[in-house]
Amino acid sequence: MELQAIIMAGGKGSHMGDLTDNTPKALLPVGNKPLIWFPVNMLEKAGFQDVIIVTLNSAKAEVEHCLKNCKIAVKLYGIPDDSETDTVDSLCLIKDDIKSDMLILSCDVITDLPLHKLADVHRLHDSTVSMLFCPSQPLLENLPGVKSKKKAQQKQREFIGMTQVRNFHQRVLFLLNEADLDDELLPVRQALMEIYPRIQVRSDLHDAHTYILKHWVLDYIKQNRTRSSFRSELLPYLVKKQFSKPRNNTAASISQLPDNSGDSKEEFVKDVTSYMNFDDDKIQINDLTLCTQKSQDNISCHGLIYDEGVCFSINSLSSYIEANRYMCRPDSIFYDVLPRVHQSCQLAEKVQVGTDSMVGERTQINEKCSIKRSVIGKDCEIGTLVRISNCVVMDRVKISDGVNIQGCVICEGAIIGEKSELKDCFIGYQKIVEPASKLSKESLVESSAMMEI
Repeated sequence: MELQAIIMAGGKGSHMGDLTDNTPKALLPVGNKPLIWFPVNMLEKAGFQDVIIVTLNSAKAEVEHCLKNCKIAVKLYGIPDDSETDTVDSLCLIKDDIKSDMLILSCDVITDLPLHKLADVHRLHDSTVSMLFCPSQPLLENLPGVKSKKKAQQKQREFIGMTQVRNFHQRVLFLLNEADLDDELLPVRQALMEIYPRIQVRSDLHDAHTYILKHWVLDYIKQNRTRSSFRSELLPYLVKKQFSKPRNNTAASISQLPDNSGDSKEEFVKDVTSYMNFDDDKIQINDLTLCTQKSQDNISCHGLIYDEGVCFSINSLSSYIEANRYMCRPDSIFYDVLPRVHQSCQLAEKVQVGTDSMVGERTQINEKCSIKRSVIGKDCEIGTLVRISNCVVMDRVKISDGVNIQGCVICEGAIIGEKSELKDCFIGYQKIVEPASKLSKESLVESSAMMEI
């Protein structure tokens, strides 16, 4: 199956607060690799020859630089930093380069899913859209800079209605967000329950933002720009329209309507089923088959539940920390790909770097330091007698002599004064911690933006 791979990397990480204030989400370091590297690496391993990436204009040059050694051909599109360009708008931007069905990924997905499994779902069921679901990620109990625990960690649930059609293959029947419910009852149509009397409602899954989409849907969104959000508007719309009767069986008939047809033409253009392409051979085979379970649906939405491997969506502080911790584990799928201690590092005598830690390029670590269960970025300077455990330290951080930090996230360019003690703290971009400071669960940041944890 020929698919056009597309990575959406134009998000600003609005739910990640100060973590992405000065670093585009696509370039956020995970295991000392920019986040965008992971979906590109997955596509490369799956045999894709090229990929289209939509990213911010301000990040375009750096994204190109960090992917220069990838074998896959990369075509970059830039979008204005101050725009609210969503996935649907981005698809319209690159429409001329899309000639086939689309594999759409977010830049924040890290998974070992063999992509052919999702392609099998799409091909087997001839889906309009096929989507990937993974078990929801548990939230960390102790988060850097967050003083309250469970109260601050409440997230709105999403209810996914589905029915099993094959092992791990699901027909997606509805997508509902808890915020959209007027009361505690799920508004499920009776007609839907008559067709599918056994509906499973799941709230323990998360949408991995990995989709295969029919090409004709692009024709629809080019003509109907009212739904700019793919995830919250277009996708629920397609799911809801599965059981609607089409107005016509060919998209070409739109142009055949007379100019004076007025409202009829406008209604026709707005109806998604008007854009469906019907393959003559498929129609003939469907008419001749004796199978009683042949599909009569015009739009179909299917999902693959992948719960046997790794699947991260890096869209919160909690998931960001968990992903970095995973990269250090011996059972990580990237353990042999990402170096533990880069060969360009300078390590003095009596430095202990655990096998569950990573140290980035050109970082200098002085005598009698101990690093455990942590990721240390590039071009960092670490003084003598420093102890670091359960931390994420980004690039170009300076940690002075005698510092002890536990369970912290230290953002790029920060400076930690000598003999400071930090526990469960979030230190923002280029922030300075004064010498001999003793901080616990503090957040030193520039803005007052709320951070999704």
